[in-house]
Amino acid sequence: MHNAANRCGLTQALGPFPTIIAISASQNEIDISGSVADLREIGLTIRALKLLASTSFTVPALRHDPAPYDRALAEITVTQGSETSVSVQGNALRISATPERLEELASCFFFPEDARDGHHFHFELMPHDLDYSAESLALAVSVHRAGA
Repeated sequence: MHNAANRCGLTQALGPFPTIIAISASQNEIDISGSVADLREIGLTIRALKLLASTSFTVPALRHDPAPYDRALAEITVTQGSETSVSVQGNALRISATPERLEELASCFFFPEDARDGHHFHFELMPHDLDYSAESLALAVSVHRAGA
């Protein structure tokens, strides 16, 4: 667990971030999990991308047992871009979102304080959304009360 003194991100001008989340991947789906507070910090930082000069940030992920997923990823990078996509490159999760989709993505990281383990939101490709990459993977963001 990290205390408030270890947190950074939005209040530290987009990083560096402590390792506060776990990222698990299978062939067609990604899961990001963490505590309600840690996920909220990432959501706030995603929102800040629209306001700050920086166009991306990276958060390292904890080493963990990814079961029932196939593997654990080492980091997530979120970038403001011209197309919205969720992909795995090597051992990293890469999310690119248009300015309009950044808010939609950020909203997936905000949970009620009393959210239970397993409470989750999805950020997924919809066929009618023209700014999504057709190769984009499904993304779930889920609460793990004890942290990642």
